[in-house]
Amino acid sequence: MALPNPDLTAPLREVPVAPSDPTSDASGAAPLDLDIGAAQPALTSIAYAAPAPVAMRTRLRGRAWQLLTAALVMALGVSAFYGYSTTSQLKDTETTLADTQSTLTDTQSTLTDTQGTLDAANATIATRDASLATAENNISQLRSNISQNQAALAAQKGCIAALQKDSSDQSDLLQAQIDLYNMSAKSSAWEAANQARDAALLKTIGYYYEAYSAAWDGSYSAANSWIAKGNAQVKAAATALSKYNAEVEKINDALRDIEISKGILEAEFERTKVTCGFTSGSSGESGESG
Repeated sequence: MALPNPDLTAPLREVPVAPSDPTSDASGAAPLDLDIGAAQPALTSIAYAAPAPVAMRTRLRGRAWQLLTAALVMALGVSAFYGYSTTSQLKDTETTLADTQSTLTDTQSTLTDTQGTLDAANATIATRDASLATAENNISQLRSNISQNQAALAAQKGCIAALQKDSSDQSDLLQAQIDLYNMSAKSSAWEAANQARDAALLKTIGYYYEAYSAAWDGSYSAANSWIAKGNAQVKAAATALSKYNAEVEKINDALRDIEISKGILEAEFERTKVTCGFTSGSSGESGESG
């Protein structure tokens, strides 16, 4: 409740106090009318009594009332000033409270919006966490698949390496068989030696026949000449036979190497079956076809 604003500039009013009369008594009776100049009867004896302090008490009482009134006025002024000051402070406080309430309202609105944003963010985070968990699960599965695929790839690499070696060894064996065939084919050293031997033997037979015919006719000199030619062809046939036998030895050596290579290749085929996980039937057919 607002207190009234007193006028502190107004002068203090004095409280009227009746003047003290030393001739009046304490009862307030009328003053005595004493005529000092008139003749008074003689007094045989005068009893003198001290006057009662009525006037003094009255003056003290009046001053007390003045002091009390001044104190009351001052108290009222101080109270009014304090009330005014308090009222001003209350108004300022009310203004501050109003501003604070407005700020609090804005803050609450901001907090509400922020809470909504936070809830939306938490929902988004929860969704992302779920997506992340799913992604991590997928990644784990993919890593497991990769690990399995890597193991399978390593096995496939081993199988491919074994198959490549088998193919290379099989190609070498095929080339050895071709070389073996060429050793006894037309225009080979074996064929040339065989033909040279056959030609020398045929010539030997012919020269010996001519020598026999010349000796039959008695021409021994011509017979000896034919015999010498026949003997030369015998030597030529022997030389050709040596070359022929050397080529035959080469062919035999090549044939033995081919047989050894075939045995090694068959053993490699068996190991390749295990490395590649082939069934015995399909691998065996593959090895036989190779």
